Formats: sequence, structure tokens, C-alpha cells
Amino acid sequence: MIKRARSVLMLGIGLAAALAAAALAAPRDLILYNPSPSVPQGLYVRTDAAVTVGAFVTVRPRDVAPEEARRRGFEDATDRFIKRVAAGAGARVCGDGRRLLVSGDNIVVIGAEDEHQHADVSVDDDAGGDDYGLHRAVAVLSPADDGRLRLTAWRGCRVLGRGEVLLLGDTDDSFDGRYWGPVSVDLIEGVWRRL
Repeated sequence: MIKRARSVLMLGIGLAAALAAAALAAPRDLILYNPSPSVPQGLYVRTDAAVTVGAFVTVRPRDVAPEEARRRGFEDATDRFIKRVAAGAGARVCGDGRRLLVSGDNIVVIGAEDEHQHADVSVDDDAGGDDYGLHRAVAVLSPADDGRLRLTAWRGCRVLGRGEVLLLGDTDDSFDGRYWGPVSVDLIEGVWRRL
């Protein structure tokens, strides 16, 4: 009888340990509420979809913009931004401190109605004289966020490599890739679909 009770107890402990391990390995959340207007507000559900241009994804502020995350108090492991993948491998991204220019076929431009659009824009860099040529997207930079904290723009010009993406919000005042630049897909913690 004691042997049987011990076996049942050990089985119960093993089952509890297995359930605890499964709970820790599973994503902490399947539903995400986005209160920010930088992408459509509302509920999102986690998916197992691949990271593709146009997808909504989350990144941790401390991973993509550590200094700004500290400044803004986004240091908790649960803090994250939801943004749209605006460009992928092969897209050319140029930031001059006033705007972010994106060209190539592997990009998406978001309109006010949350529809994917493409828009060709010819832009010359007035400050440096460099001709960025024909671009399919222009993102204007803000000098400060909605909390009036100064924003430091990402500067550079390069073609995104395999495993790199540019993340943007849908609004001009979104704190996004305009300020931290392209990121590795390894920093993306989840792909989401709007409910």
C-alpha cells in the first residue's frame, strides 16, 4: 500500500513538473492589446506566421533601442513595441536625419485606411547633394515624441541583408525604425494578426 501511494505521489510530482515546464515553454500571451495609435489600436492574436513584409510584429525596446528604452522607462522584459514590417531583404534604406527613404520591391507603404499601397516618390537630398533617386516610401521624422522627448534619427544608407527588416509604425510620430534603423529578424519576439 505504501509502495502504491509513493508511486502515485511520484507520478503526481512528475506530472506537475511536466505541466510547469510546458507552461514556461509556451508563449506567455496569445492576445495583445495595442493602445498606441502608431499601428491600428485594438486586439491582436499571436500567430505562427513567418516574418514577412506587411506583417505586424513585436520587438522589445531594450533590444532595438537600448539607450532610448532606458530614457523612456521601457526596461522591463514585458515591454514591447508592435510595428509593421515595412521593408525586407534587398530594400535600400537611407536616413538623413530628416526623413527615411526606402526603395525596392520588398517594401510596403501604409495608408490611413490601413491598406497596403505603393507610392513612387523622387527625392533629392537638399542638405548633402546626394541624389537618393526614385523611392517607393518616405517616412518623415519628428524632432520629439508625443511625450516631448527628443528623438535621435538613425542615419545611414544601405541595402537590407538576409534576415534584416525595417519596422515602422503607421503614424509620423511613431517611435520606430526611423530612430533605431534596420533590425535583425532574430530580435522579433512575435508575429501578430489584428482581431
